[in-house]
Formats: sequence, C-alpha cells, structure tokens
Amino acid sequence: MTDPRNGSRLYGVAMLLAGWVFWAAGLATTLTAFYYAGIGSLPDDSPWWLYNLLFFLMLIGAVIVHVGQKARLAGRRRLTRTAAPPADGEPYVLYLRSFGEDHDRADLERGWLRPEALYPLPHIASLFMSGRSLEEHLTGCLRRLGRVIAVGSPADGLPPAGAQRLYLPTGDWQRPVRRLMSRARLVVIVLDPTPGTLWEFVEAVRTVNPRRLLLLAPASKERYDEFRERARALLRERAGEIQRETGEVWSPPDLPEFRRPGGSVTPLKRHAASGLVRFAADWTARFVPLTAFPLWDVLGASMRMAFRSVRDDLFAYENTFPGAKDPSVQFWRRRAKVIGVIIIVYVNFIAHRMINLIMLLSENGWRLAPGWEPLAVQIVVALATLRAFVWLRRRAGLRAVPAVPSSSLPGDPNDLRAGDVVEEPS
Repeated sequence: MTDPRNGSRLYGVAMLLAGWVFWAAGLATTLTAFYYAGIGSLPDDSPWWLYNLLFFLMLIGAVIVHVGQKARLAGRRRLTRTAAPPADGEPYVLYLRSFGEDHDRADLERGWLRPEALYPLPHIASLFMSGRSLEEHLTGCLRRLGRVIAVGSPADGLPPAGAQRLYLPTGDWQRPVRRLMSRARLVVIVLDPTPGTLWEFVEAVRTVNPRRLLLLAPASKERYDEFRERARALLRERAGEIQRETGEVWSPPDLPEFRRPGGSVTPLKRHAASGLVRFAADWTARFVPLTAFPLWDVLGASMRMAFRSVRDDLFAYENTFPGAKDPSVQFWRRRAKVIGVIIIVYVNFIAHRMINLIMLLSENGWRLAPGWEPLAVQIVVALATLRAFVWLRRRAGLRAVPAVPSSSLPGDPNDLRAGDVVEEPS
C-alpha cells in the first residue's frame, strides 16, 4: 500500500530539472554581468546607467539561483520516501529533534536575501557548496554511518528532505524510541528546550553508550543555556528516583559551557547549528564549536569538518568489538580503502581536465574553440564514475561495520524500560 505522505516521483523529478535550469540561468546571468562590469571591455563612452544595469542583473541572477535552489529542494522532498523499521543488525543513525522547528530546519540554510547577492565572488562559491537545508547538511555528514532515520511528525504532509521519516503511533511513541536508541549506531539529538527533546536526552543518557551519543547545539546561547538548566534538573531528579528504587548512586553528566563558533561562522537563523557536544567513555562532555570554511561561511562545509573526528572516534570505538577481527569485516575494509584510492585518482583527473578546459577557454577569449568537446565529455564521464565509486565505498564501509555482541543487547524489545543501559565493550 502506498503511503499517502510520499510525493509524486514524476513531479519531484520535474522540480529538480526545473531547479537546475533556473540555477544555470541565474549563474550565467551573474557571471556575464560581472564579466562586463569588471574585466570585460565596455566602450569608454558607455552611458553611466549601463554599470547600474549590470549590477542589477547580478542581483537578478542571485534571485534566479535562489529560486532554482528552492525548486530543487521541493523536488528532493517529493522524492523522499518514508522509512521502514531498521532490520536487526542494520547500521543506522537515529536523528532526534523537536517537531516545532522541522519546517525551518527543512528550509534552505540561509534566508532569501543572501550576502553573496551583493558581491559575486562569494556568491559563486556558495552556488557549488550550498542550496541544501540544515537537515540535509546533517544527514550528508551522517550517511556514511548508515541509514539516517528520524521519527516523523504526525503533522507531516510530505516528509522533509534529509533523514528518512519513520512514523510511530501517537499514543505509544516512547517505547519504540527507546528501542531505536539502544540499537542505533549513533544517536544525534538537536538540543531544544522542549519537553519531548528533554525526555529524549535523559533517556539517551540512560540507554546509549556515551560514545554513541552526539548533541547538536543551537545557534542561540540563550536556548542552549535554557536546555542545559532544564536537563540538569531532570537528570538530578532521575538520579534520585534510581537511588530510591534500586539503591544505585548515579552521577549524571553535565553539559559544557556554550562556546561561540570559530572564524566567521555566524548562523543567521536561530535553528542553525553552532557546535557539537561529544562525550568520552566516562561521560565527560566537551563542546566543539563549528569553524568557518576557508572560502565562505557555508554551514555544510563546517559540519563536514567537525563530523570527521566524530566518525574517526566512532570507528576506533567499534574496533574494540570482538567482531572487528572477523575476516569478512577486514575484507570489506580493505575493499573500501582501495576504492578510496581510486576516488582520489578520479578527483585529481577531474581537476586536471577542468584546468585544461579553463586554460583553453582563456586562450580563446572565453569563447568556445575546437578541442573543448573532448575535455567536457571526459569531465562529465569522470564525474559520473566518481559518483558511482563514492556509492561503492559507502556500501563497502557499511559492510565493514563489526556487529555488536548479542549478549550486550536487550532481548525482548517489550522489556526495554527506562534505565536499561546497553553495556558494550569498553
């Protein structure tokens, strides 16, 4: 039976194609206007208003690019399918957040009046690195670890682009969430001082191994501090309940102080991210602020740099499992490394071909000249092949995940209660 929340694939593909057409048209308009206004050869007797017109065309190009990005986002949303429950042993990432800001997090990372609209150079850089929502940036960083699953809001008409939505019964959602937490390869919680997010954080502290828990801090220091104070009170209350019921003395962790992002990362919306909160094996927490991308303040690039160490730490932790020495796991790890080397070769080849194409065009006054067609075909074929190898490396990496020892997992999912801790090898 077709889920009514799934959009039309045909309409989604049409929106994607239309978005790329608008994107290309806006880019061409901006670059053409910039060329003639800057390094082009306008006649000396050009009227004064011609430069104003070119500047206005650059702004129009930025608007057209943004319309194309919105259309592509709408197309990706209609191509997103609702999720099936994860199978036993399947590596997946559980993405938890407040439903209240789902709409904002599913929108483009910046507002319609973008700084790059006023100057084309950062605008050009953003064209190739942006155009996605905060959630898509996040899932792009996490997808290498497995399928990214989020609990869907009952109010969803269409599932947002990004994490796959798993829709649970509205009357009994806490027990399935606990089970999803206990089985997830990584649990990511977007901090927000709402009752649901606070409950998820407290349950994660009692259910998830600290090296499998990652928190995404909001852009606002006030919202982070509010969450921190409320979480501290709830954790102390839970510790008191556990001591009264079982006699166990539990010292809950404390969240670290808020730190401003490094460099020029200044989120323009309150639902953007400012940093990550990570936990050591003894539940010692540290705040890792996002740092600016060297060329432009792109949230996705900053998140990718921050998540690189998160993945490395998780891989190192999983190497302590007995299953990490399994021959099949080692086989797929070797295959992933070989594919990674091939990817590096393709990236260098594409860069070399693009430099040759740019040099050919510059030598001919930026006009198409004989010889550009083979270079363009080589670049397109190499990009398509690179995409295939990236997919193969991800598949090989997921096959190389060592299985968690069965003795460390809860047995009957109906017996998973608050306070049940999944003990894993240290």
